[in-house]
Amino acid sequence: MVSRYEIEEAILFHPAVEDCAAIGVLSSLGDKEFKLFVVKKPD
Repeated sequence: MVSRYEIEEAILFHPAVEDCAAIGVLSSLGDKEFKLFVVKKPD
């Protein structure tokens, strides 16, 4: 299983990403999914 911390850490390696946050949400199938919010760098 992948944690939201691991997802955030991976996304923050991208050079165009300034910050991000992943949250767990329930999917229509009853499992948890992640919703990712990303702030890109001004450039």
